Amino acid sequence: MSDHSPVFISVNFQSKVVRGKYGWKFNNSLLQNKDFSSGLKTHLQSLTPDLDYLRDPHLKWEYLKYEARKFSISFSKRKILEESRLITHHENVINQYTSTDNRPSDEDYAVSKAYIESYIDNKTQGAILRSKCTLYEQNEKSSKFFLNLEKKRGKNDMKLVGNNAAEFTDHNEILKEIYDFYSSLFSRKIDKTMSDCQIFLDSLQIPVISDQHKQACEKDIAVEDLWNSLSSMSGEKSPGNDGLTIKFYKFFGQILRIFFSPLFAILVLLESSQPLSGKQS
Repeated sequence: MSDHSPVFISVNFQSKVVRGKYGWKFNNSLLQNKDFSSGLKTHLQSLTPDLDYLRDPHLKWEYLKYEARKFSISFSKRKILEESRLITHHENVINQYTSTDNRPSDEDYAVSKAYIESYIDNKTQGAILRSKCTLYEQNEKSSKFFLNLEKKRGKNDMKLVGNNAAEFTDHNEILKEIYDFYSSLFSRKIDKTMSDCQIFLDSLQIPVISDQHKQACEKDIAVEDLWNSLSSMSGEKSPGNDGLTIKFYKFFGQILRIFFSPLFAILVLLESSQPLSGKQS
């Protein structure tokens, strides 16, 4: 089925449900961490019995993404706790070196100072990326400026222009406008019967594609085609609502093709490489 096929679902909650946090996105810097890459590979390999048990390839793929996301979030939390412990340790070394007689060695002080400077640089670069700031000096240390800019733009980054050229920035107003738009889009607006519609379609002079183009559209999509399309996409983009980025798919793409069946590998790459230029899925 097309991903544009309309589906109606009605859910009745017994109590008011508070909207939780959203907008998680995979941190591409984790791919440079050997412990993360080896740990996720081992974790994915351990899922093979569960994946073999599931027959639906879509369910397999959703389960795999759920486990990859859960592992990434858990690893990031442990990494943050470890970094916090190291920062406290190195800050104490620096403070002891400058304020007490029982000072640590010069070598320990140099190591701690280099670690803190590297941490500040990484934090600043992350804030620059998230704040979408394009003009800044190289090795800029004013991380407070970028953090405030990130916070400001994070609040006002979403804007929707309605049918009457009205602009919406409030989150609830945006959700309501989207709901009204699709409610109107999928509502039936004519009283014609199916036979009337068929007569109208048969009367149209619609151009017909050649047999060569027809065969090109109907032929199977090769894994190489999907991989080439995936490779041409920007690594910072996340094609789905799960927050996993193109760099993540590129990094673990070959592993997925080895771990799972060809059909499953095709499904993985197919979803990750939309849209496919010049081909129909």
